[in-house]
Amino acid sequence: DAGGAKAMYELGERYSSNNDYGLDKDEPKALEWYKKSAEAGNADAMRRIAQMYEYGHGGLPKDKAQAEAWYLKAGG
Repeated sequence: DAGGAKAMYELGERYSSNNDYGLDKDEPKALEWYKKSAEAGNADAMRRIAQMYEYGHGGLPKDKAQAEAWYLKAGG
């Protein structure tokens, strides 16, 4: 559901940076949560995955084609 997708996205956000929630920065873990959220239809998560491909974060290689595909899935 939409609430679940939002929560998964927010957890990805917590793992993507150092924060006050007791979670250490872990980009591969963030990517896992973004993918789960994206599978549930969250466009914000799709954009974050696109950015991770664009800049080669989260253990992903820089891949312009993948980044563009994810941006398009997110609606541009």
